[in-house]
Amino acid sequence: MNSKKSLREKLIKARQLIKPEDACLAADSIEKHLLEIISENAKVAIYCAIRGEVDLNMVIEKLQSRGNQVALPVVTETEKILKFLDCSSGEELVVGKFGISCPMTHLPEIEPDTVIVPMVGFDLHGNRLGYGGGYYDATLKFLRIKNKKLLVIGVAYAMQQVNNLPIHDGDEKMDMVITEKGIIRFV
Repeated sequence: MNSKKSLREKLIKARQLIKPEDACLAADSIEKHLLEIISENAKVAIYCAIRGEVDLNMVIEKLQSRGNQVALPVVTETEKILKFLDCSSGEELVVGKFGISCPMTHLPEIEPDTVIVPMVGFDLHGNRLGYGGGYYDATLKFLRIKNKKLLVIGVAYAMQQVNNLPIHDGDEKMDMVITEKGIIRFV
């Protein structure tokens, strides 16, 4: 576990050094790939960027404008399973647990068939390194029980790729990762 912690710290620091203009160019490239891959009738769980993550605000807007149902995660106090709440109402987001922007809790819950996951790092085996809370792993496991065809797409900068991540039994794999350099498929 200590190796995950030190790798996480190293990758977050490196990610935060990306120049804003490079981050914008990367986000534009990633947006094009995401919009090609996500079907127009998909129910999409996505995230609001924190700590130097790829900014997906334009992806959210474009998905909504073409008719996709789009939801953002909300951390619940009682369990590790994230709730994904509809963010298409135009209501202001609130700052939730861990400083993450999320919809107000009275908005409808959406059961996604496509989940775009943030990450700190990834390897070419479909493994993802998150922030260590286990929320996405628990949520993906829960959603995959309900929907065997759940599509899990990781979004990251290419510099977040590592050779091999330390993994454990609770880690859930991704179906693909999209970086500014393209699409990496694992299945």
